[in-house]
Amino acid sequence: MKPLFPRPIFTISLFTNTLTTTNSRTCFQIAHLSTNFQNQLQSSYPYRRHEEESRNVKVSVWWDFENCSPQAGVNVFKIAQCITAAIRTNGIKGPVHITAFGDVLQLSRMNQEALSSTGINLAHIPHGGKNSADRSLLVDLMYWVSQNPPPAHLFLISGDRDFSGILHRLRMNNYNILLASPESAPSVLCSAASIMWQWNALLKGENLIGKHFNQPPDGPYGSWYGHYKAPLDDPFAVTEQPIKLRTEKVSEAVADPKCRPIPRSIVRHIRSNLNSYPKGVSITDLRAELARSNLSIDKDFYGYKKFSCFLLAMPDILKLHFEGDGKYLVQSVNPKVPEQSEGERFTKVKGNGKGYCGHRG
Repeated sequence: MKPLFPRPIFTISLFTNTLTTTNSRTCFQIAHLSTNFQNQLQSSYPYRRHEEESRNVKVSVWWDFENCSPQAGVNVFKIAQCITAAIRTNGIKGPVHITAFGDVLQLSRMNQEALSSTGINLAHIPHGGKNSADRSLLVDLMYWVSQNPPPAHLFLISGDRDFSGILHRLRMNNYNILLASPESAPSVLCSAASIMWQWNALLKGENLIGKHFNQPPDGPYGSWYGHYKAPLDDPFAVTEQPIKLRTEKVSEAVADPKCRPIPRSIVRHIRSNLNSYPKGVSITDLRAELARSNLSIDKDFYGYKKFSCFLLAMPDILKLHFEGDGKYLVQSVNPKVPEQSEGERFTKVKGNGKGYCGHRG
């Protein structure tokens, strides 16, 4: 088809001059038009069509609620609304589908009903050992990918480093990756995302613009997923702080005079859990283990605010090792030494090689 260039168009109008009743005269009026307006209409049509088609790009949300559980005090009825608000704030207009993965039995009946009634699908994954939920989520994710070729937005809510490889591969296959994670999320996971939100801030309705780490996977111009014009953030700049600085911040929190004593029953339970991991356990897995138990821990961690600071307040039973990328390993200290029970002490008597437990008189 030949391109359409501006060409003049002449129209002729015929009318009768009746100013005088005796001499009526027929006149011609010539008007000059141009085809420029046709060019304008045609040039705007592809843009309107592209914008209309991009509205239909679906958003699939995958929420690992064991790894990213909502903080105490969050209105569970508003979680779906907060997730959708963050998506819409960034100009993403496609239909949203949210699925929560994990051991549903960890949720109260009220919370299950709240999530279901607000449009969130619950995918029950029975607890079958470490990373069982991650493996099941990956299997379901691979099936979803086989049924949903790009363009598509994939929104993962998790801070688990194990998902970083699959997210980077999906991004290279033109899936637009969105991510919501805790503050301690590893940089390699964040670097796969176009947009990343801090999970707890998102649930409060704060900073819904999020951080933009990458342009859309199919390029910055003419993308299915829009274009971000401001400078991009560096996902690796967040965790490049020296380890010494991190330790000082944590120590200041531990020294807070507002902190309350940790009950001995809590300490014993944590030590018992750590004894099951001679080589140590990640701080994320330990927190998940405590959440699955019936242990009642104060919402503010007895004034320590953060779970890591709460653990550091027990140096006699555990120690934390910083492994980089915001990850900590928790190890037990002298796990084989028995604890002295309240009101009792253990004494060992030499002679016959046997020991006895004597009650303090």
